[in-house]
Amino acid sequence: SAYYDPKTRSMRDNPLPNENPEELPFAGDNFGRYSGDTIELAKTSLFAWEAHAKNQDSDVNPISNPSQVEFMRRQFEEKKGKLEEDKKQSVLDKYGTGGAEKIDEGADERRMALGSTEGYVEYSRDGRVLRGA
Repeated sequence: SAYYDPKTRSMRDNPLPNENPEELPFAGDNFGRYSGDTIELAKTSLFAWEAHAKNQDSDVNPISNPSQVEFMRRQFEEKKGKLEEDKKQSVLDKYGTGGAEKIDEGADERRMALGSTEGYVEYSRDGRVLRGA
């Protein structure tokens, strides 16, 4: 059976997980939490909290003026995207357009380079290798 939370009196999970969710009359209480504009509202609230933590426009409150916060978040995302594109274009202008394919390949290589390894090396205070490679 699905998870029933007696404190909130809600059935969180889908009671029929093997059935098609579009055909069910009830798909659990969590089904409505991740549909519609709930994700956008969460992003807007997170933006407001981070802006308040950085003391940027701390007079903006997502509860009292949600339209202003949404407008500010969209402006921020547009500026951020434009800055990233300008940065990428300046690198391509400086080093040539032949490296455009290499930029995308380099992201995969960086992710692979940051993976964990089994090599263990212990160093002394002056930088000499004590144990390991």
